[in-house]
Amino acid sequence: MGTGHTVVINWSGNEFELENTVKSDCKTIIRTIWHSFGVVICGGSVLLIASSAPAQNLFVSCAGTGSIVEITPTGTVSTFVSGLDNPRGLAFDSSGDLYEADQGSGNIYEFIYQDGTLSSTPVLFSSGLNAPYGLAFNTGTGNLFVSEYSNNDVLEITPGGSQSVFATGLNGPEQIAFLGTNELFVANRNGNTVDEISMAGQPTTYTSGLSAPAGLAIEGNIPWASNQGNGVLDDLGQVSGGSPRAMASGLNDPSDLAYNGLILYEADTGSGKINEFTVQIVGLKVKVIETTFASGLDGPVGLAFQPPPSLQAVGAGIQTNQFGFTLIGTNNEIVIVEACTNLVNNVWSLLATNTLTNGSSYFSDSQWTNYSSRYYRLYSP
Repeated sequence: MGTGHTVVINWSGNEFELENTVKSDCKTIIRTIWHSFGVVICGGSVLLIASSAPAQNLFVSCAGTGSIVEITPTGTVSTFVSGLDNPRGLAFDSSGDLYEADQGSGNIYEFIYQDGTLSSTPVLFSSGLNAPYGLAFNTGTGNLFVSEYSNNDVLEITPGGSQSVFATGLNGPEQIAFLGTNELFVANRNGNTVDEISMAGQPTTYTSGLSAPAGLAIEGNIPWASNQGNGVLDDLGQVSGGSPRAMASGLNDPSDLAYNGLILYEADTGSGKINEFTVQIVGLKVKVIETTFASGLDGPVGLAFQPPPSLQAVGAGIQTNQFGFTLIGTNNEIVIVEACTNLVNNVWSLLATNTLTNGSSYFSDSQWTNYSSRYYRLYSP
């Protein structure tokens, strides 16, 4: 599943954002935990959680084969493009174009998304860089930010390809990630820190004492880092200068992280695997579960989720004693609706295949009262 609006609906059909203050007929809100993995548990009424997040394909740069592979939500791997020169960071822009940091050639390549298809033909976007590594877009300006490992800096590149130095004084910068539009985080592999850079280009240490951090991802408003030195996955917390919290260990050269709104993914370069991390809640305890999402890759080092289409689920509630919602997307778009009863051990069952005539269609679940909780996801095949 991709990033999407998550809502909580009780029997009355009231709708609340999960991370906002909840005001409802629900008698007891026990707890909200795990940042945006958060789960709200209530007593006194049955709750449903629905997500408008469509499934997304994961793109992975593989340094060993000079390629980018595409992995479907079910774990099917296919080669997207080959013939690259030590590919590293990946990022999508707001138009759906894919960008790749080609470290060996010092180029940034663009793959154009047009008419619903992502072209596998590389187009030169920018050249003359010194070991480009991490990529991240500022969604406010549309500019691309690139870490240069050998120059210990970060460049800013406009949509027209104009380069300028954004920040200097780093120490082996690898992956980078934006929190909102005003904070850029950088994994300083050689300095064992994660730095936070303001839009004025001034880096400050956010977390120190790491072990060759390489991968970065933002989950909600929480930075995460993967450490190549000790194979540990760290939650860096919400406070600058706070101590990292180890959430998983035993990883093999973890090079990058990507968060799709529900699950955290890790590029395990040494083992050739992509691992996924979910949360299991038992009583008041939270346990991180690691599973293999894909294997048999050759040097996976960069991760990026393809942006979801403009598919929405609105107006969730109960009509004629059936839970339902309106699907909104492009005209004649095919939309799959699936459901499960457990987001950790999630087995998704097909409920309906809808065609969005004139861009919308109403879905209702006649079996919803048979379940104490029901989770929905929708996506275009």
